[in-house]
Amino acid sequence: MSHSRRILRVATTVLAAGAVLGVTQAATAQTTTIRVQPLGVRQGVVVGYRAQSKTVIVAVASGKMKAIHSLRSGRTGTRVRIRGIKWGAPISGIKWGRAPGGIKWGIKWGLNGTLSSPLDRIGSTSTLRIRGVVLTRSRTAIAIATTGGVVTIITPMALPAVTGSLATNATTTPKMGSIVTVPVRIRSGMLTSSAPVRVIGTANTVPVSGAISQISTTARTITIDGTSDPVLPVEITMAVPTTMNIGALSVGDEVVASSVMVAGGALKAASIGSNESFAAANDPGLQLVAPAGARPETVGLMTGLVNQVDAAVSVGQITGATVASATTQIRSVRTLAEDGDFAGAIIALDTFSATIDAGRIGGSVAPQTANRLTRLAADLKTRLQDPALR
Repeated sequence: MSHSRRILRVATTVLAAGAVLGVTQAATAQTTTIRVQPLGVRQGVVVGYRAQSKTVIVAVASGKMKAIHSLRSGRTGTRVRIRGIKWGAPISGIKWGRAPGGIKWGIKWGLNGTLSSPLDRIGSTSTLRIRGVVLTRSRTAIAIATTGGVVTIITPMALPAVTGSLATNATTTPKMGSIVTVPVRIRSGMLTSSAPVRVIGTANTVPVSGAISQISTTARTITIDGTSDPVLPVEITMAVPTTMNIGALSVGDEVVASSVMVAGGALKAASIGSNESFAAANDPGLQLVAPAGARPETVGLMTGLVNQVDAAVSVGQITGATVASATTQIRSVRTLAEDGDFAGAIIALDTFSATIDAGRIGGSVAPQTANRLTRLAADLKTRLQDPALR
């Protein structure tokens, strides 16, 4: 990604009461939007720092972590006050709208989900709680993530289970995507815990951040290195949808990705945004966002058609060169629709129907099979053309 865009001055107005505060400016030829997230809790504890993006990971009292771009980091265990922005403060160039009820403070909120604010040191602590999404784990450590940051917690070889018996972390530590909470003690700058990791839910999206270490344009995957402690390497690979420009990414780019779990526990990117700085984090030109894909019911219908093609091949109803063409084309339809490229999926579906019809004429597809498959393909095409159904 290119990071040479200028930072623009902006002025603030309310977009949604009690939710997101937007920013505009009439004095510039181009306008950048800076969202402001309500800041209910202003004190927290530093639990990590990523020098590449100057991002401080701060855990508030509930354990929830915030990734904040800030010039000053502070050591792990430093208690800080998040300075934020006081609503209505007389700041040059900013025109404030009416404050939403109950909102006194806010914090700049980038398009990639990270935050920006100065931090003031107010003390230190050695105990706290951390809450986040599990990325990976070993028998002696667990990596927990928030949007824009990853922390590693050192755990013992065996943890007391809820029943009072002992079980290894390989058994008790949750899987990727679990939302967990765990009490932590800071020892020599490291996060440690001797208590069980408690699962409190499952995340709809899995946040992954760090530097891109590998890109495969053929497989359409990227690997992000979010290692925060060498005791537990955090290398997360995810698929990049066909609707995202993978060519805009480079090895070494500092990014924040939001991903979803797909079949087999693999990850697929929903968004990938630059995180070199807060300016990059909030630059619309440096954010890749995948459009919504096909509904589960539609994916189910496509999978059913894939299975019918495979079954026809297995019993000799589709033969010759048509086998490779038909099986590849119908799978392409499903991939494109899952990625939100409905126009491409419809073109691929038309190509599949033409292949089956040509096979019927040429004798490589049994007539009854061809009629059934083309009828199903026509029904699926009608569904893909309807935004309310696809």
